[in-house]
Amino acid sequence: MTLEPTYGFYQEHFKTLTETQFDALLTDAIASVNYEIFPRIPTTDDEIKAYRMAVCAVAERLDEPASSSWRVGGTSETALETRRNTVRGTIKRYLIGTNLLYKGL
Repeated sequence: MTLEPTYGFYQEHFKTLTETQFDALLTDAIASVNYEIFPRIPTTDDEIKAYRMAVCAVAERLDEPASSSWRVGGTSETALETRRNTVRGTIKRYLIGTNLLYKGL
């Protein structure tokens, strides 16, 4: 069984992206989720569904336009930092009830 979500799975749970957009973003979305869960691999049905949901949600986040950077007082942040934090938050929201985020041995 493949862990990768299909566009059919995406359509059941999300509605924003076209199939072309989804396919173009899928590799980066999978890489983002895999980076956060390494070295874990989804094995149960619940983990696999949560993983696929996280990948689909991250694909939507990656499709959102990003602003460049800003500064407030002495604090500045770039769009890359913000997008990374947004993607991490999205992954955590979908995987928090699983063992996939556990980094221990």
